[in-house]
Amino acid sequence: MQVAEKSETLEILLLGKYEEIAREEARILLAEIVNKLDEEFLCWDIKKMAEKCCLSVSSVRRYITNDKRMKLLEKKPNGGKAIWPVEQARETILEIVSEW
Repeated sequence: MQVAEKSETLEILLLGKYEEIAREEARILLAEIVNKLDEEFLCWDIKKMAEKCCLSVSSVRRYITNDKRMKLLEKKPNGGKAIWPVEQARETILEIVSEW
């Protein structure tokens, strides 16, 4: 085998190994992203909101979800339970609580 052929063979082997490592790293990164998304909620229901605010459900209803700003964020499908988008709800709750 000549030097050029050995070099080409080595390059092919290294490239294959590089692609294998890159695929594995991409798989690990994707798994981490999926796990992070599973941890994060897109919306809160009233129970999750009470948990995050360290308040009872009745206090959240009385002091937070009855606020007109939260009413604007509320999503409620026909016959379904009310939910609030997390990011907007978090900001609005901080505004409401800062006024107490």
